[in-house]
Amino acid sequence: MARQPRKRLRPGDVKAVVFDAYGTIINFTEPDFIATMAEICADQSLDADANDLWRRFLRASYFMRSEHHRDPVYQRYDEAWAGQFERVFKQLRLDGDVWRASLHFKAALADAPAFDDARPAIEAIGRHYKVALLSNADDDFLTSCLHRNGLRFKHVLTSEGARAIKPN
Repeated sequence: MARQPRKRLRPGDVKAVVFDAYGTIINFTEPDFIATMAEICADQSLDADANDLWRRFLRASYFMRSEHHRDPVYQRYDEAWAGQFERVFKQLRLDGDVWRASLHFKAALADAPAFDDARPAIEAIGRHYKVALLSNADDDFLTSCLHRNGLRFKHVLTSEGARAIKPN
């Protein structure tokens, strides 16, 4: 079968530009997640390595999602994180407060700064195109973060609003 020639995208064909939030316009990446784990350990006097806690936390997320792979069940992030912390604290025999840890995580994401070039770039692109944001986030902490950073979008779709976590 012959390969179809690629259609060249012309600027006039673009109607909107969609951004991701964390790690794209919001400066919160893996080192920040690990630092937040260290803060949680310090806050709760937990004797644990933040890197190890982060790796186990991610594995708990993958495991919990795989349990419902064929029939995904939506959960708000604060609820899912509490479940992940519960698994990790149990594995490590830590006497931690899972909800306190989850809310600490949520506060860190709400308080995260935008990358320095995010706002000017979004405003410049917004003069020519509709700009939207699609993020695996709950409405409350993402809205707070966007507001604090003065970021505005024509449309914002969170996993909470979609009741699904991308890539579902």
